[in-house]
Amino acid sequence: MPQLAYPVRAPLTLHLSDGERVEIAEWSLDGLTWPGETDILPRQAKLVIPFQGVDIRFAVQFGPVEGNWLQFKGLTGRERETLAVFYRSILSGKMASTDDMITSLDTPVDLVPLSETEEEIEAATQKTPPRVLRVIWNLVYYFVLAGVVFGVIGTQIWSRLDRIPVQNGRIDAPMQAHIAPEGAFVEAIAVSIGERVRRGQVLVELSDPERDGRIDDTRAEIRLAERRLNQAHTRLAAHLDRARRLETNSDPTFDRLALARLRIAITTGRPPPSLDDDLRTETFDNLRFDLEAVVTERALDLSRLKRELSNRKDAASALDIVAAADGHVREIAVIPDQFVQRGALAVVVEEDAPRHAVGWVDEGLAATLHIGMKATIVHSRLGERRHLPARIVEIEAGVDPARPDAFGLIVRLLPDGMDAAATREAFRPNAPLKIVVRRKWWSRLVGADPNA
Repeated sequence: MPQLAYPVRAPLTLHLSDGERVEIAEWSLDGLTWPGETDILPRQAKLVIPFQGVDIRFAVQFGPVEGNWLQFKGLTGRERETLAVFYRSILSGKMASTDDMITSLDTPVDLVPLSETEEEIEAATQKTPPRVLRVIWNLVYYFVLAGVVFGVIGTQIWSRLDRIPVQNGRIDAPMQAHIAPEGAFVEAIAVSIGERVRRGQVLVELSDPERDGRIDDTRAEIRLAERRLNQAHTRLAAHLDRARRLETNSDPTFDRLALARLRIAITTGRPPPSLDDDLRTETFDNLRFDLEAVVTERALDLSRLKRELSNRKDAASALDIVAAADGHVREIAVIPDQFVQRGALAVVVEEDAPRHAVGWVDEGLAATLHIGMKATIVHSRLGERRHLPARIVEIEAGVDPARPDAFGLIVRLLPDGMDAAATREAFRPNAPLKIVVRRKWWSRLVGADPNA
């Protein structure tokens, strides 16, 4: 303030940057008078104010120089207030109190004006455009802002009224995972990736050394049983042939018996015994019955072993992994001679069925969705955005694998007019896509078919 610029004579001390101390005898709130003559006046220093045996110090800078007068520059509010307390005590002749000095030290660092100065008002108004331009600009600005705000909000509101939010959209391929039924070795892989297979076709041949060993043992037993059966047949045939020769008196045994009877008659002088009685003592019928029983027993053993071999072959072939449905091989997870554990993945076959679009819907929309409802599948192929019409073919309640923490509805959609080959060409398994299901509430309002 100019009215407080009256210089007073009171001791102040300046500490210069080179360590020199200068006693100031005359000063005011605006500046101070440099004592003596000098060619170079300082531009900054540290001002020391004595107060009740202590010194209050703060750094000061000096502005324009007029003779020996150094004007303070850039004093903060705290520095100005502290200097003013000391200045007022000198003018009034009363010692400044400690409370006043503490209050001055607690003054905010800088004072903030509560109103614009004339310079600020002039600087703000000198570049203001005309009123008409300002009105036009404000109208355009607020119209654009309203369009953006209401456009975003309006789009969201319309989307909630017109569409059903379907989340986690993706392509689901009908894959069949074929696993090993038992722990075994991979004997051979009968298919290759991409090959078309039929239901029941062998995909991987598996072998179990224990089962193969039992099959070999059974085959050895069958060969032994066949030899035994052949021997029994040979013995039975020889016995029957001998009986026929005896009946026709062409067997050498008959001649030996007749010669023996003749010798007895010559030596004893009695007639020889009847040859038929001796022949009847040869129990041909009993021997034939025994041989036939042996043949029957050996035949039954052979038949049993053959059944056992067939059963063991069936049990061994049950290890083979066969296709559960018609389709194409997509993955082979085993290699020849590898031992696979029970339940290990061996082959993945994609069924000969169209690939579906799958999405998740909140359970609160269960009464809104229905099978046959129209939808749109949006996906990208080779950088091109494609929109394909589709229909809902299945709705089931459950947990989507992509959202295990949420229970809702799993929706399956099939693109219109696309068979299995077309869907395999157009979509990749697990490819992300966007599913849009429209409510078509306006169609129901007018009584039209929403699926037309």
